[in-house]
Amino acid sequence: MGPVSADWIPDSPDELFRKIHSGEVIELGQNTNRLGPPEEVRRAVVRAALEAPYNVYAHPQGDRRLREGLLEYFELDDDFDAVITNGAIEGVHAVIRAFASNGVAVTPDPGYKTIDGMMMAEGVHVQEVDIYSEEFDYQMTVDAVMEEFDGNLRELDLIFVINPSNPLGSSMSERELRGLVELAQDADAFLVHDCTYRDFAPEQPVACEMDPERCVDLYSFSKTYGLAGLRIGAVIGERKLLEQVSKYKVSKLGINLIAQEAAITALKVRDRWIPRLLREVTRNQRLIKRECEGDGVKIPVYPSHANCLVIDFSEYGYIDSKTVVGKLYSEHGIFVRTGYYTSPRRGKGFIRVAFSAPREDIERFCEAFNEVMGELIKS
Repeated sequence: MGPVSADWIPDSPDELFRKIHSGEVIELGQNTNRLGPPEEVRRAVVRAALEAPYNVYAHPQGDRRLREGLLEYFELDDDFDAVITNGAIEGVHAVIRAFASNGVAVTPDPGYKTIDGMMMAEGVHVQEVDIYSEEFDYQMTVDAVMEEFDGNLRELDLIFVINPSNPLGSSMSERELRGLVELAQDADAFLVHDCTYRDFAPEQPVACEMDPERCVDLYSFSKTYGLAGLRIGAVIGERKLLEQVSKYKVSKLGINLIAQEAAITALKVRDRWIPRLLREVTRNQRLIKRECEGDGVKIPVYPSHANCLVIDFSEYGYIDSKTVVGKLYSEHGIFVRTGYYTSPRRGKGFIRVAFSAPREDIERFCEAFNEVMGELIKS
């Protein structure tokens, strides 16, 4: 197990966020959705603010309408339920404490290293599985996990799956996810399926349906609907298993009621909103591939089934992603993430770029990236 994160940002956090919110910097680093929220959701937020339902506490588990909407969206029956959380990250914290505290967990690398850090804070031994490989199709496959553990899974308590992958955008079929569920069964371990980016993927398997006694799914409204700043997500699973998760939920007095109204409306308009969103992000990532690949620069997973992708320049071993990110920021006013943010071991040779953003911002990024790489390769 290496360092949890060696992330680096090209400014102080205060200045970076000030510039992002003021529009001084083009934000392509947070994997949020700057094409949203849908207009219906905006109106729901305004209406909820004016009606002021927030003068009383929210239901601790979440508004029944939102929980039922999530079950409908995940195509689950009444044996299942949802716990609404303060962003998906609160759900991550709760499932770690419920299923893996002081135990052993497996996570993908590259992956969302905030999760690894939260695990370590709870005394979990984190075993990273290297998925940055064509051999495993850039996914946390059964073979990848077995290779990491040398076939011995006896001490494993938790398998944490990010599907589709952050940052790669690789995604699993139902068969592939079921293979990991069966691995969890063999190890007598729990499995957490973080499907935050599921709306961008062609297949959307549900882990808790495959084994309700040991699997839960995590969902966020940040990536699809543009609600990152409202902080709303969910843990979805069988009712009895969710009782264990709820014990460790920090927000005992419920989740922001305006955020819940926004999420309820978002689910109602998803059939109209998601196809429109997918058309935009498909065009954007196609532009990035066309303009940025070549001469030792590649996109290892294309098309991405998330709202971000990796641009790899590891062929040029002397170029560090910190340098690329720093020059994009200081010289062009564009913020993307170093590879270190999701993989300290491989992060030198790639950057992560979010593309759920206005077309003109993607065009500016492509032009700036090529200029920066041209300068660095010549030097």
